[in-house]
Amino acid sequence: MAFAERGDLIWRCGNPAQFAGVVAVGSVKLTQSTPYGSEVAVEVVGPPQSFGAVAAVGDRRDALSAIAVANTWYLKVPSSILLELYQENPSFRDQVFQSVLPRLRRAHVMIAALSEDRPESRVASALLLLADTHGMKTPDGIVIEDTFNEQTLSELAVTTLESTVQCLGCLEAAGAIKKSKTNLTIRNMEPLYRTARLD
Repeated sequence: MAFAERGDLIWRCGNPAQFAGVVAVGSVKLTQSTPYGSEVAVEVVGPPQSFGAVAAVGDRRDALSAIAVANTWYLKVPSSILLELYQENPSFRDQVFQSVLPRLRRAHVMIAALSEDRPESRVASALLLLADTHGMKTPDGIVIEDTFNEQTLSELAVTTLESTVQCLGCLEAAGAIKKSKTNLTIRNMEPLYRTARLD
């Protein structure tokens, strides 16, 4: 088991894929560098999701950087073990393939959304990503816990903290979300889709 503090780089894009990870506690964001030097998050994974498995059994180089969103404990699985399982176990190959499809869809949607100039579109897209990967359905709506705070959201949306707070205020006034000190509840998805321009 390995530990990464919030903001720690677990691996950098382009490096040899020495291991994959399985999140036990905390969250990890997978990012891609832009030509302007900023890091764009295309996925956020939490317990018990894995990250880096495709690179470990594929081209053997990490296509994305992995960065801890919060203090995170994760299991390190050497690439050699994953590759052996992948080559000798057809059911494991099928599981890897099936897990890739929805994650590629989320990544493409997030990259497209972050190409928008409007910060409100970026914030709404980041909330939809967190709802998809970390949301818990409750009678009141989809609750995002642990990974939620304005600073983390602004990093995922690649916008300023001030803009993020303003966007959240507008979404709350519209009845789309409800904030508390420890979490955020998405009460109506439609305004988020419209704001993210995904409708």
